[in-house]
Amino acid sequence: MKTLLKYGYIIPMLATLLALAGCYDDGLDAPYPGEYPEGETDINVRMDFEPFASNSVNTRGTAGDKMDNLDDLCVVAYDTEGNLLDGFPVEITKSDHGLNVVKVPRKDSDASNGASAQSSTYQATFKMTVPYGRYYIYGVANLGHYTGDTRTTTTYQELTSGGRFAEAAKTREGLLNCQTEWDEKNYLNNCEMLGYFTNDLNEKSPSTGNDTNNKTVSIDRPGMTVHSWLRRCASKVTIDFDGSGLRENIYVYIKRATIHDIPRHCALGMPNGIGSEAEMISYKNDQYRPDSDNKGVYIDYGTGSDYRNWPSISKGHPNLTDASDEPRDFHSETAEALYLYENRQGDQGDDFNKEQIPDKDGNIIGKDDMKDEVPYGSYIEVEAY
Repeated sequence: MKTLLKYGYIIPMLATLLALAGCYDDGLDAPYPGEYPEGETDINVRMDFEPFASNSVNTRGTAGDKMDNLDDLCVVAYDTEGNLLDGFPVEITKSDHGLNVVKVPRKDSDASNGASAQSSTYQATFKMTVPYGRYYIYGVANLGHYTGDTRTTTTYQELTSGGRFAEAAKTREGLLNCQTEWDEKNYLNNCEMLGYFTNDLNEKSPSTGNDTNNKTVSIDRPGMTVHSWLRRCASKVTIDFDGSGLRENIYVYIKRATIHDIPRHCALGMPNGIGSEAEMISYKNDQYRPDSDNKGVYIDYGTGSDYRNWPSISKGHPNLTDASDEPRDFHSETAEALYLYENRQGDQGDDFNKEQIPDKDGNIIGKDDMKDEVPYGSYIEVEAY
């Protein structure tokens, strides 16, 4: 008898929103210890693009490097009361600030969860003039809007008069709570990033949390160098299959993986999570399957209705393989991936055991639970035979 297996996975999201920064010790003492001179000074700035963390693939999946871009940059500053400083935002350009963007190698420790999904990412360096004093500084990138592959607005335009976030950007709290909106048709509009600066260099990007953006910068001498990790609103999910735990002579044929119930909006600089059905994008029908128009985002592994033509895994052959019969690398930078905004649902106190092996009385623990009883969580469905 043909049986359709459905596996639902709640996705533990890493926050993709805030970033840490720092300053290099340039060997110069502040000429005004304990106080700030009047006026402005030139500083050096380095902004690193944090690699996607691997959260370990038609079709409607997206290329793994589709959102690996650093388009346009702005620097925004606020006083200690959270009010926008005069002269900000500042659009960072090559002509005015010597902006230089390069790709640099990345290692696992550069990702917030210690598992990088990218071997290299962008790094931007430039110079700018800022006032002396202690205040908050943020880097914001990729808020500009795209039509097709053409950018029609810039981050600076979106943060200033007439822009989508102009009113919110007048205060620090408003900037951090700007609500970006997921674009289902053009993923170039889902690449928003924010990072903040402090006076301590961090070689490793920080973990996320409510306190990570509450750092001020002290500008007390010329020639300082400050640094920021830019972090995305979006998270990247890659999927792999391991049949080594199957029983002998059991074969699982893989057809498709679909992502469901993703956030419609995301706070630019604060933790994000769905709290109602109105806040989620969902294309499932009553059977938690893609609708008839297949609008949902999915990755096809097998095609057609004959499962014998789908790729399979077993105990003896636990991995899906490529044309050379080598295990496929589903976590490579260019492998098809699924994307979504961060969706924090808190600690649910569930071990998310999906083995579904019955006990001696034939009972399967949790078999009737829907989405692990996390109604607003995002999840991935795998269709198989």
